[in-house]
Amino acid sequence: MDPATLDALHEDLLSLRDALGEEDFGRAGDVLALHDRRMRDYIDTVGLQAPLLALRGLLQLQLRVPGGTSLP
Repeated sequence: MDPATLDALHEDLLSLRDALGEEDFGRAGDVLALHDRRMRDYIDTVGLQAPLLALRGLLQLQLRVPGGTSLP
């Protein structure tokens, strides 16, 4: 899978954080839906070949978004 897909997944989470911070819940819902679809497509495409470090980093970022924890 193209590394740009991982970058896009990361950008989704940064956009989600921004939307939540601005209390733009409509946009947050749209970003979350796009991220979910993109993540499912990514996992379906790469399956067991997914780079574990990249997925671990995305998961850590996902876990920090709702709490408003500082993101890189």
